[in-house]
Amino acid sequence: MNVAFEARRSAVLIGMAAICLLAGCTSGHQQTGKTKQGAIQVIDGDGYTVTLNQPAERIITLSPHTTELVYAIGAGSQIIATTRYSDYPKEAGNLPTVGDVQQLDIEKIISHHPDLIVLWPSGSASRQVDELMKAGIPIYRTHPRKLADIPVDMEKLGQLTGHPEQGSESARQWRGSLEKLRHQYSASQKIRVFYQVYDRPLYTIGGTQIIDEAVTVCGGQNIFHDIQALAPILSVETVLARNPDAIISTGGRSSENGLGLWRRFPMLNATRTQSLYFLESDLISRPGPRMVQGIKLLCEKVEDARRKQSLE
Repeated sequence: MNVAFEARRSAVLIGMAAICLLAGCTSGHQQTGKTKQGAIQVIDGDGYTVTLNQPAERIITLSPHTTELVYAIGAGSQIIATTRYSDYPKEAGNLPTVGDVQQLDIEKIISHHPDLIVLWPSGSASRQVDELMKAGIPIYRTHPRKLADIPVDMEKLGQLTGHPEQGSESARQWRGSLEKLRHQYSASQKIRVFYQVYDRPLYTIGGTQIIDEAVTVCGGQNIFHDIQALAPILSVETVLARNPDAIISTGGRSSENGLGLWRRFPMLNATRTQSLYFLESDLISRPGPRMVQGIKLLCEKVEDARRKQSLE
């Protein structure tokens, strides 16, 4: 298997499994915006107050989705370094790197003299985040637990980077696109969906994972919504017992990006109706600007499964 793909997969899985571990690290919640002294002040995704005397000009992003967020609000030229696999937009691939979401080079980060770090707590070891805090570098934590949190990050990062208008406009467009999908699909006939993160081991998403909400937007029902774990490991037998109407895979070691695993079970509803679909992981697993595109593709696949079911 391609080494880069395998590394990226590991990062995604670790990030999914770790979401919300740092929840509860809060400080006083003050009003978002500018203070009386003219400083910029926002509350980040983990409840920390982030204060800058002026818009950030030297930004380091420490996950692929944080890189995408900063570009989306017009501040991409202010990024001075990022992490491996921050490959979108294309120009992000030319930036210096300071490690990856699993292991950061703290000394290298500090040597760049950033005036703002944007990170995903679930992808960064808490010990390393503590080191960055001790260095006195302002940190904005983007920690989207719900789809509605993504445009909020756009707005707040717009303020911190000196792009409040573009941040607000990007957020407005994102909310509009999501609401359009919700209106189009959420009230449709329910389709029972198995969302396969990977096949060996067999990972899925639980009911508290943000992608679970995306499935609901599409009029789908995550068959493991009742599981609280963010990224549970399952047996094939457990999936067969719940007999999904559609299977969405974002990758795997077996054929067809992990979907070949299910061809062996012709009586499975999803296999019988040929409702086995591949979805590009980066579009749906990164909780950033492009996730709404991933949700649109997810909805189209769920709708196709719905159409096939209606023909039976």
